[in-house]
Amino acid sequence: MSGIFGILRWDGGAIDATMLKRMGATMRHRAPHGTRTETAGPAGMGHCFTRIYREDLLDRQPTWDSAGEVMLVAAIRLDNREALADCIGVAASDLAEMSDSALALAAYQYWGDSFVEHLLGDFAIAIWDGPTRRLLLARDHMGTATLVYHHGPGFLAFASEPKALWAIDGVPRSIDDDGAAMFLISARDPSSRRTLYTGLDSLLGGEIMVADRGGAINIRRYWQPRADPRHVGRDEAYYIAAYREVLGEAVACRVRRLIDPPAVAFSGGFDSTAIAGLASPLVEQKGQRVIAVASAMPAEMPGYRGDARKWVEACRRKLPQLDIRYVDRSRIDPLQGFDRALATYDGVPTPFYHADLAIGRTARESGARLMMDGYFGDQTLNPRAANRHTALLREGAILRLWHEVGEYAKRFGHSRWRLLARAIHHSLPPPLLRLEGLLRRGFAPVWGGVPVKHRFINDAVERGAVAPEWGRLRHYEPGRRLSRQAHLQRAQGVTIAPHLEMAAWAHGVATTRPFADKRVVELALAIPEELQVRDGRNRWLALQALADIYPPEFVGKSSANDHRAPDWDDQFPGTLATLAAWAQQARNDPRTARMIDTEKAMATLMEPGKFDGRKAAAYGALSFARYFAWFEGRNSNGA
Repeated sequence: MSGIFGILRWDGGAIDATMLKRMGATMRHRAPHGTRTETAGPAGMGHCFTRIYREDLLDRQPTWDSAGEVMLVAAIRLDNREALADCIGVAASDLAEMSDSALALAAYQYWGDSFVEHLLGDFAIAIWDGPTRRLLLARDHMGTATLVYHHGPGFLAFASEPKALWAIDGVPRSIDDDGAAMFLISARDPSSRRTLYTGLDSLLGGEIMVADRGGAINIRRYWQPRADPRHVGRDEAYYIAAYREVLGEAVACRVRRLIDPPAVAFSGGFDSTAIAGLASPLVEQKGQRVIAVASAMPAEMPGYRGDARKWVEACRRKLPQLDIRYVDRSRIDPLQGFDRALATYDGVPTPFYHADLAIGRTARESGARLMMDGYFGDQTLNPRAANRHTALLREGAILRLWHEVGEYAKRFGHSRWRLLARAIHHSLPPPLLRLEGLLRRGFAPVWGGVPVKHRFINDAVERGAVAPEWGRLRHYEPGRRLSRQAHLQRAQGVTIAPHLEMAAWAHGVATTRPFADKRVVELALAIPEELQVRDGRNRWLALQALADIYPPEFVGKSSANDHRAPDWDDQFPGTLATLAAWAQQARNDPRTARMIDTEKAMATLMEPGKFDGRKAAAYGALSFARYFAWFEGRNSNGA
């Protein structure tokens, strides 16, 4: 996994080698082992190189076919090398000398455009096919590897990060109104390839693009989340065994060929503990230890809600082989490095960007080049109990619901009646939910709780750029619930690298997500929901499958995620002066003044109480204003 970039021209212009080098220079954090570029007629490609796996020692991209006519660059880890080699007739002795990029090119030469349907792993691939004068771009099934592009007059450019595209003359360097509206109310069309930036789009997970010699592009989806028929309709014992086998193989594929020890972004939760525990035996065989990086409060400062230390220490007792490294939160100033972080993230940093950067830095200082995290656990193998209660009510299983709600209430100290009321509310027909939300909001729009200028958002709605039903608006419209399949389809639509990934890459560390593995997704969608929550226990199936990994305390662990910045409520008041200065700057800038209601944002932030969803939206709006001013100023100065 590294970084790729390139350009195809069909206007007769020559490829500027200096421009290619500029593209690569913007992603030098992905290239600790060098950057190479090559051109072939109207196409030029480059590769930022990070040696992570043993096969990377054999890699020298761009990769060419034997005739010197087809060129490939890829940020790639292939998990089915042996199966691919068997299918396309590559001998075992030859496979031992092949990099993953060379094997992917051989697969393309064997299957043509359908080659991507046979690949398994994380990848972003670009292929220039000289004889057919076509450029192919492909992104892995769940979009773990990012791939953005600009389709301009006379050329198509692509890269792993947007900043590489801005090194090209003719690529817009601006944030457009539609992108701003989508960000501010968290309402992006999950089927849209649009990013925050003017003229920059992204392939979605499970898509392949072909650009022909005339500049026309065709994009098709080669995979969507679905249940693997092999896993459908099995018994309980099968699913317990399959859970461990499939997730275990997804983890093993990510660690067994590593050069350096792996890191895990570790919260002591169900998902990250599963990854660390399954990886440990394989890593120990190589004389290494899994580096578990946890953001938690110091031991002498207990009692913080959402602090992971209690669970991390429970995991230390159960899994003493882990090399646990704590991020020291006592020295973190939430906004001290915000402006520096703007150059790191391809977008607006979250309130907890400082924790992400500290996790990435600690992983690298500990010797890791790859970090795994537990994202997508909730959407795949480990869904939450609240969703199961709603499902039982919709199924009419009233006695089972009464039992499960009662057991859950006893285990976690909740009110049975409140849990039942929540399940009933979430089960209401959508028209009633919309009416309830409308009445509760006093007929204000769904985004009424967000500090934005309504005219700005209404204009975007009229243009069809945003729609409330696209958004993650649970703070403003309770009761919206999606199926796991719908959640995963939305996840395929993530266009820019997640914040933890960019924070890790800032320190030369790649990231990967075992729970987003195609095999895990296809198993998860086949598992009956009644196996996920039983007798009030969250993640019942996980507890059975990984009983030798999870600490005994996990039997009583709730579904709530621990916080990577548990002291944020203490730190937040100290940020208000800085946020007020950002608000004043946004008011004085007519470009952001027409987007953001800064007075409402500050009024919300000044309210007493914890940092809740409304305050997060206000913080996000002011952070966006700060990012917008930095981004527009940087590009207007030609930087």
